[in-house]
Amino acid sequence: MSIELELCNWNLEVLDSVHGLDLFATGLMDVSELRLAQYIDAYGKTIFNQAQMADFLSDLDKMPNLKYTSDGIESMKKLLAASGISVDDAQLDVEKLRNDSAEDLEKIERVRRLALRCRDEVDLLLVFTGD
Repeated sequence: MSIELELCNWNLEVLDSVHGLDLFATGLMDVSELRLAQYIDAYGKTIFNQAQMADFLSDLDKMPNLKYTSDGIESMKKLLAASGISVDDAQLDVEKLRNDSAEDLEKIERVRRLALRCRDEVDLLLVFTGD
């Protein structure tokens, strides 16, 4: 599963993009406290506009501290197993499974830059596309 983000104008011409945003995949993380990011469709398109950027930027501030759901943990175990890595529950510290790896934080910052452009410039959209 992969989610892409494109900053587009009203004609849906792509101005900038961020790829591989799995951390936005619904079902992996507990997103119940997020106002907008909880509605990003991992299998379709989700479009946010300038009027929604304050709420979306607030969501981005919360992203590093989100915890994985039990389904998300099981998905992670399956991905590790498919890579040949055996993991049992004792090895997974559920309390430490968050979106705070250096790679995740860098992606969140890249998304934030696009969201700030969407907020500050005229007639721009954030378009999330799931596979």
